[in-house]
Amino acid sequence: MRLVDPRTHRLATVPYRAAGVGGAPRNVQLSIERLQVDELPAGCDATLAAGDLQGVAPSPLGGAPQLLGIAVADYLAVWAESGLLPPADRVGVLLTGDLYSAPEADRRGASGAVLDVWLAFAAAGCPMVYGVAGNHDDVTAAQVAELGSHVALLDGDRRGFGGTTFAGVSGIIGDPERAMRRTALTLCGHVDWDEPLSPLGAGHVVNVDARVVIFTT
Repeated sequence: MRLVDPRTHRLATVPYRAAGVGGAPRNVQLSIERLQVDELPAGCDATLAAGDLQGVAPSPLGGAPQLLGIAVADYLAVWAESGLLPPADRVGVLLTGDLYSAPEADRRGASGAVLDVWLAFAAAGCPMVYGVAGNHDDVTAAQVAELGSHVALLDGDRRGFGGTTFAGVSGIIGDPERAMRRTALTLCGHVDWDEPLSPLGAGHVVNVDARVVIFTT
């Protein structure tokens, strides 16, 4: 996939709560943005990429606040019904990690189980759910693999879908004595940028830190 137009177009926002400085919960907005690419994996009319969804939000279907990633998966049906997105069974998903939040969004840097986020996208009917684990995610490739052959946590390996190959490395650079740290040189999208794009040679870097980017043709 290559970008046709580097300009993003906002489709919607999702309100959620995240831990601020000192751990105090704050109300913020998750931006849902669209980028145009030249092609998508066969079987997909859109591909959703998201990461650093470190917050909690109620599902549009109702209920108590839950992990933001679960709420986003629930929104797929709402956005499809309103015409913002194709049906979920035509939307591939790429997760770049750090999907956990303290239940009350009152502690920064909390770590915990995120398998339910992966499950939510798989249950929504997405034909492809691939991604990596962040350093705050308690999840294994074996757990994710049990969700189906179309769901995979990548860690130094790759998967193909619809004629497109996806590869990923989980964790971050840091002290190898701590969980999910790597001593290798790694490029990732977990950087606080005002804009999600940066040129890199003849291509671009797309940073999905605390945002959702929808790729469409």
